[in-house]
Amino acid sequence: MGIRKVLCGIFAAACVVVLATAPRPAAAQEKVDPEKLALARKYVNTVSMERLLKEMVPGMSRQMARSFMQRQPNADPKVINALALDIAGRFSEKFKVIVPQIAQLTAEEFSTGELRAVIAFYESPPGRSILAKLPKLNEQTMKLVVPWVQNVMPGIVIESIAALEKKGMKVR
Repeated sequence: MGIRKVLCGIFAAACVVVLATAPRPAAAQEKVDPEKLALARKYVNTVSMERLLKEMVPGMSRQMARSFMQRQPNADPKVINALALDIAGRFSEKFKVIVPQIAQLTAEEFSTGELRAVIAFYESPPGRSILAKLPKLNEQTMKLVVPWVQNVMPGIVIESIAALEKKGMKVR
């Protein structure tokens, strides 16, 4: 497979991310009380949503680089590292767009009372303690879950294909 085809695949994956993070049309957004939206923004800020999203970037960019390496086993490792770093930088830039949308979704989902309560909790000593421990817990969770998914996914795919073929569907 040529480098051009691989880069097109990476571009396609990037397009999916861009579309997923694109602003929703105004018609799709509910009109939210300004106080409620302000509380939602405070919640998103209190739980450091942008930082949490940015913590996912290195793993995503490494995964994309691994995918590139599998398609281009002879690729220069310097190019792969540069690609991973560039992808990470571009993702990080995009979070300025998605975080306000997360606040909007939060305001649409939760009541004013719920937002006040959760903010009060996260601003309390136990809440601040939990927020301080979450990054390490998230990292440990990802280290546990990613290899597990990689281990079980092939079997699940094989079982799913067999089940669909048994129902008469042509999968392969």
